[in-house]
Amino acid sequence: MGRQDGLIMTAGDRELWERAAAGSSEAFGQLYDRHARAIYNFLYRRTASRSDAEDLTSAVFLHAWRRRAGVRTTAARGRRVRGR
Repeated sequence: MGRQDGLIMTAGDRELWERAAAGSSEAFGQLYDRHARAIYNFLYRRTASRSDAEDLTSAVFLHAWRRRAGVRTTAARGRRVRGR
């Protein structure tokens, strides 16, 4: 079974995301702590550059924070984060 685009979220992640979307930087920080390593690893495999992977990981989370109000979760084979 392959993964579709989107980050699979647990029930705890969904609650954290809902709090982050409401403006909680603490909840967003917890999401960062949970997922930054996986995102970094994915980006490192794509770029083969530690520096680029670090920069892109930061950019991903900065973008997510800025757009948090426009991101929703959906229920389809787990929970996925999708941008509107």
